[in-house]
Amino acid sequence: VSRLIEHLYQKVEADKRICMFFEGAKLQTLKSAQTEFLIMALGGPPAFNGRSMEETHSVLQMTDYHLDCFLDHMAQASRDIGADQDTVDEVTAVLEPLRHRILAAHYERRPAADRRGPL
Repeated sequence: VSRLIEHLYQKVEADKRICMFFEGAKLQTLKSAQTEFLIMALGGPPAFNGRSMEETHSVLQMTDYHLDCFLDHMAQASRDIGADQDTVDEVTAVLEPLRHRILAAHYERRPAADRRGPL
């Protein structure tokens, strides 16, 4: 998983659409936390004890578009390290349901009629 996270952040840091969300971040700390989280999310031991998704992302002005870019990089990074399509799909299936928690602040800032989240 740590190899996946390294490949992911090479892509994220080079992507002008989303790199601004990671500027000034303590990347090594972030990578470690994401590695622990992903291990737990994929069924490994519950070693992750970081902040909640909502708290972590609340100060960012991320939208569905930005999260889609990030998830596309996650899928490509998975393929880059040799994951088969079933594994790529499994990672996506684990992360996609977190969308509403990751983007909670974004959805709260939208007009009330538009707060249902993605369809």
